[in-house]
Amino acid sequence: MFDMNDAEPQKTGELIPDGTFAKVTMIVRPGGIDGQSEIDQALLKAPSLGCGDDKYIVSRAEITKGGLWHWKRIIEAAMRLQSLAATNQVRLLLGPPSVIRLDAPIFEPKIPMDDWQRSVAEFVPAADAAIIRQGEQIAAMFLKDTAAPFVPISSAVG
Repeated sequence: MFDMNDAEPQKTGELIPDGTFAKVTMIVRPGGIDGQSEIDQALLKAPSLGCGDDKYIVSRAEITKGGLWHWKRIIEAAMRLQSLAATNQVRLLLGPPSVIRLDAPIFEPKIPMDDWQRSVAEFVPAADAAIIRQGEQIAAMFLKDTAAPFVPISSAVG
């Protein structure tokens, strides 16, 4: 049996020839897949870019009358809750210290989805402010180590 955990790094770009048959035994070790081991927690970090924090208020008509017409704004709540749920799921998997969430401020009046000019005028300064506020934390989490240069597989095969 060949233990892939002890394999040396690939030194050439040669691919496995077509039609190669190899018997493989897979042993799944406990832990190490969900960020719960010390090694995983040190390696896994996650940024979460929020979609704002607008209040969603259910009106009396939505409560009492229901129906599709009165719930037409439900997509706003669904998008917000989905975004928060995804972030919280990552926090559960990796632990809160490994996750950072950047949220846009609340804009009044709301910025329509098709108003790109106002979006650029207001979101860019808001992003700059978020970087000033959380830039050091972002840099410490994601930019402290230098990554190896990217080598496309096509250039390694040759």
